[in-house]
Amino acid sequence: MENEENSIDLFFDTVETHTTNAHMQKKDSFAGQLCKKGYNVALIGVSDHNVKNGNVADAIRKELYSLKGGFKNLKIADLGNIKSGSKKNNTFFGLQYVIEQLTSKGIVCIVMGNNQNFTIATVEGVRRHNNEISLTVLDSRLDLGTSLTMPSKTNENNFLLPLTIHPSVSYCNVLGFQQYYCSNSQLQYMEQHNAIDTFAKNVNNIEYTTRIGRLRQNLFKAEPILRDTDILSIDMNVVRQADAPAATHPSPNGFQGEEICQLLQYAGTSDRLSVVGLFGMENKFDQRGQTAALAAQMLWHLIEGLDNRAGDYPATSIDNCKMMVIPGEKENELHFYYSDKLQHWWVEVPTKNGKRIMACQAKDYEEAKMGIKPNVWFRHFFK
Repeated sequence: MENEENSIDLFFDTVETHTTNAHMQKKDSFAGQLCKKGYNVALIGVSDHNVKNGNVADAIRKELYSLKGGFKNLKIADLGNIKSGSKKNNTFFGLQYVIEQLTSKGIVCIVMGNNQNFTIATVEGVRRHNNEISLTVLDSRLDLGTSLTMPSKTNENNFLLPLTIHPSVSYCNVLGFQQYYCSNSQLQYMEQHNAIDTFAKNVNNIEYTTRIGRLRQNLFKAEPILRDTDILSIDMNVVRQADAPAATHPSPNGFQGEEICQLLQYAGTSDRLSVVGLFGMENKFDQRGQTAALAAQMLWHLIEGLDNRAGDYPATSIDNCKMMVIPGEKENELHFYYSDKLQHWWVEVPTKNGKRIMACQAKDYEEAKMGIKPNVWFRHFFK
């Protein structure tokens, strides 16, 4: 086992980083020795083997290491960049192997890269020790390709399609999409796979609660989904062009910088989160490093969330939470759970694979007391 751990180092090129803070050390340990030295977060850079415009991870590092932070519970190691092999598959395999080794030991991996297709490698790495993955994607588009037919080769425009039917991906969520970028067939496909929350306003008008406009009205709607997430994949295209000019497919609309940082903080406090991938920017289009600076601040808020984890469910048993029962007939009785550590709520939902505990909010409990079942219950009921 020790030899396997040390072999992780073989997949990395070291990088020159700027001045580091006490809470972030640049590659001062062998990658395979992270657990023995008390590290619990790893920074990983990755890029396509033919990238020509500078490494995205290095641009983010330059900004990240200039930020201050008084993180008390984390020890972070920057492992460098995954070596680019002669073929794309070499880089893909290297990332997959590193993710597998580190996440199996409880180390949260933060991946910085140019191509969101690397999300598949993170899933393949995590599934080796977790065959019920909840994947959440922050993106302005639904990356399903145009034909909705399974691709022989995946890329950043169709990588999501195979993940929606991946045997280890139990839940797939897309947050922040812009409806005018999505075809009706794409929307229908994602509805069928419970990847986007919907509600019917009338017979001819369907509203999507996870689209950008609905979420911006109340960002906290995304918190339960992010708290139930194992892998978070972020496309910088979900941020408006004014805040992220180097996004690969920029749009005048999207999340503002403060909003995307808030979402990352929600994600960080989750005790489930094991991998975060930040993708979708090109250095050559950046203006005074603005996009890299925002990406660094997003990661800073993520790290702050990780530092403030409370050890709630599923890190500890749900029995440690207070249970509230909404009376009803046996099949309609609702069990809610509450933890006062971070004021988190959960609800028990029957599914095809048995009862599951899903994150929800206080509003869901209050509405349940009035006879209204929470949306999360309907979404996962008998899934």
